[in-house]
Amino acid sequence: MKRYWIAALLVLAMMAALLTGCGEKKQEEAEPDVVQPQVQEDPDMLVCSNGKTTLRFQKDGDRWVWFDDTDFPLDQSYVQELLDTLQGLSELTPITPAKELSEYGLEAAKAYIMLRNPSGDESFIYLGKTTDDGCYMFDGTEENGVYLAPASLMKQISRSIYDMAQLPNLPRLTMETMTALDVTYGEKEQHFTVKDGAWYSEGKDVTEKMTAVTEALSQLEIASCVDYRPSSDAARICGLTKDAAVLTVSYGEDRTFTLSIGWYRSGGGYYAAVNDDTTIYLLSTKLAEPLKTLAKEGL
Repeated sequence: MKRYWIAALLVLAMMAALLTGCGEKKQEEAEPDVVQPQVQEDPDMLVCSNGKTTLRFQKDGDRWVWFDDTDFPLDQSYVQELLDTLQGLSELTPITPAKELSEYGLEAAKAYIMLRNPSGDESFIYLGKTTDDGCYMFDGTEENGVYLAPASLMKQISRSIYDMAQLPNLPRLTMETMTALDVTYGEKEQHFTVKDGAWYSEGKDVTEKMTAVTEALSQLEIASCVDYRPSSDAARICGLTKDAAVLTVSYGEDRTFTLSIGWYRSGGGYYAAVNDDTTIYLLSTKLAEPLKTLAKEGL
């Protein structure tokens, strides 16, 4: 009988232990606070460096300008693209658990972006190693964590200032809009006219021989900027003085457009100049060669 009561007491003790936590929710461990990377809103100063080249931009009214030369024809879309990418960083989450900064190339990072607002408040973002998934970044405060930013961010701050130049819009030159073409190469001169959709030279129809020229003129566009405000010798070095092929197109209502084509550049393309602009541009080989051949060799 005594054994029976002992067993019964043990059973009751076990049931009491099981019922003690019944209906009580286990307390969840608190998640650590996540501090998102912050960038200044409505900045008026932007500095970006890839570790080798540093570019500075400032706001002038509603547009951005290059700090070192405010007259430079800066394409606004490049700056806006970078600002849009920076604003998107607030949606990132930190890498956990984080390793030492040296593992991410952030211990002595030389690539950075700085934003300053009109009040003088500044925010920094440092960039480290780039992988297939993105590039590592942090804001200089280790407790805020390390993030994986889009790989495009490093590419955006690695452009040269010439990559960000607003290229000239060239006129649309077709057989319907062109009226004449004057071509010079040194002392060699040629004159062509367009009438009823056909090319004429010295009264002869040369339309078939001008097929490649017609195509090049109809697709004409500048590939890139090579040198803005070049030195006095730059035009000569690029073959844009006495060695240039100069084409002057008459089109529309008494309008003209002049294109000068210089030497071939190693790596592709020909140096070129537009109208009276001293800026040296690059014209694709596909477009430049038919025009330069016409100037040098004629039909």
